[in-house]
Amino acid sequence: MQTLDERYTPIGGLPKTVKKLYKLERLHINFNNDANRMWKLPQGLRKMKELREVASPSSQTTSRLQEMWVN
Repeated sequence: MQTLDERYTPIGGLPKTVKKLYKLERLHINFNNDANRMWKLPQGLRKMKELREVASPSSQTTSRLQEMWVN
């Protein structure tokens, strides 16, 4: 699997095991429907060497995610 797209789904978050998808290149996440908050990303995502893109339906949130990823 190269892309995991969870946008616009009723899923409430990512399981901790998502970091086992070693070949994942793109991760597209959703908002929490309550209070329009982002999901909490599981620890260990930075160790996913192939992951190149983490995005959400909101460009503002995508920018924040990219900042978190780099820092």
